[in-house]
Amino acid sequence: MKPITLMIALVSGLALSAPAYAGYAACEGMEGKDLKKCDKAEAKKAKADANSEPILPSQVDAHFSALDADNPFATDAYKVRFAATGIQGIDDALIGASIIKGKVVLARYMVDNFDAMDVATAKADGEKLVEMLSSIADDAAGIKAKIEGIIGDPGSVLSGPDLMKAPKLVPALKGAITNITDAVGQAPEIASSLGAKLGA
Repeated sequence: MKPITLMIALVSGLALSAPAYAGYAACEGMEGKDLKKCDKAEAKKAKADANSEPILPSQVDAHFSALDADNPFATDAYKVRFAATGIQGIDDALIGASIIKGKVVLARYMVDNFDAMDVATAKADGEKLVEMLSSIADDAAGIKAKIEGIIGDPGSVLSGPDLMKAPKLVPALKGAITNITDAVGQAPEIASSLGAKLGA
């Protein structure tokens, strides 16, 4: 049973008495409470993916536009997605957070695939990413401050009926802060690994 089929079954009430869904590859081999917990988490991820789109490498920097056609961010291994709200101030902040994460994920993709790439391309892309990671903390600080400002004062970007949406938007904004913090924390190690590839 595919995730979309499960969702239809849940909506219709047909799955209320059914055993735990075991169709997610990540949950294979699990049983009982572990399986149920894993299924729930994977279903949540599937729902999030259905309501979002992968960002493009060219959004991280135009230098990486050649990767757009075979977008690594659209894969499970290097997933970076963005869910638009339709509210410009919110979307600007969220896409900014996704791009910060994208810099680190793209660098990890480069480390993993460096040896299989064209030498000149690998060198140019690797050097560009190392340069970008060197300033990621400063870039992230500005976006994080912007998001924290929105959380503290939703009226700064929301007005009228949209202001009523603020409580539902806060979890996404807090999740973006977590993504930014994680990316900044991972950046030095990944930059070091990429630097080692460039120096090899």
